[in-house]
Amino acid sequence: MRLLLKALFALWLGLLAAAPLLPVDGGGGGGGGGVWILPGSTGITSRTGNSTPPSLARAHRTYTDLTKDITLELPPEMTDALATMAVPNTQPINLPVEGHILRLSGSLLTGLVDNGVRQVDVLVIDTNNRGLRFMILFDLSARSATIYVF
Repeated sequence: MRLLLKALFALWLGLLAAAPLLPVDGGGGGGGGGVWILPGSTGITSRTGNSTPPSLARAHRTYTDLTKDITLELPPEMTDALATMAVPNTQPINLPVEGHILRLSGSLLTGLVDNGVRQVDVLVIDTNNRGLRFMILFDLSARSATIYVF
């Protein structure tokens, strides 16, 4: 019995130590506190359009608190990446990329919702013409956003 209690205690300690490694629904404003690691990049060509339906996305995540920054980690194969957001009827917005981290500021996101923007497209591209394209769809009534990665 004593051996069983020691084994259970050791298991409990192991689970407690591994808890920070377990995935959470996060990524900045997603209700958690993590970073969303984006799927691998693909070759970007002139045929990469922005009319892809969300059902064809490789990954997606919904963020319910747009007042917080959303942090996205770019794939490790991307080097010296640049990110641009296309907002309807305005000039493109350059987004900050530091190393492999792309940050969408909460003030930018809430500003888009406040101005009634329903969709924006983001293109992230590196020096090797590899990149990611994603679409952000805003739910104006819920003040939330879903990011679809293509």
